[in-house]
Amino acid sequence: IYQAKLTNIMSGKVIALQSFGKINSKKTGNFVVNFSFRSEKYFFLSRASFTNDQIFIEMPDEVFILQRRKSERIPVVTSSGLKCIIKTHRYAILAMTAKVDDFGPTGCRLHFPFNTPILTVDSVARMEFRLGTKMILEEDCSIRHAKLSYENKKPIQTLGVEFKNPILAARFDGHV
Repeated sequence: IYQAKLTNIMSGKVIALQSFGKINSKKTGNFVVNFSFRSEKYFFLSRASFTNDQIFIEMPDEVFILQRRKSERIPVVTSSGLKCIIKTHRYAILAMTAKVDDFGPTGCRLHFPFNTPILTVDSVARMEFRLGTKMILEEDCSIRHAKLSYENKKPIQTLGVEFKNPILAARFDGHV
């Protein structure tokens, strides 16, 4: 494991890093490279070569982001009566009811038995959360993850949503 800082971008495909310590390895090979940028973690597999205090890395065509939640989520028990009504998506009125699988101060996971309309990643939907008949939160939510699957040949959409205003969402935390 080496820690280093970026010192030079060479020819657009190779970067040079200055090591924070002496490098004992002279071998060239494939390595997993990871770095943080704006509170997100990224990684990629690359060939690297070493000198006494520098690391040269070939930049790959793809860099992957490590998906991590910013806050913990609590599983929601079906008997709690918590549900979500997806009121609008891209300004179209929907009024679809979704089951809430988990809930946290910054977002939640939902699923519902519809294949249309497909709610897409990076779109915004207006959602209303109800506990029984009482509305406890109405919020614009960004769709961060969307997956269409089938259960007994019936379509199920699963969504990972992020609340646009986590402060409002935090007032709900702990009521589930």
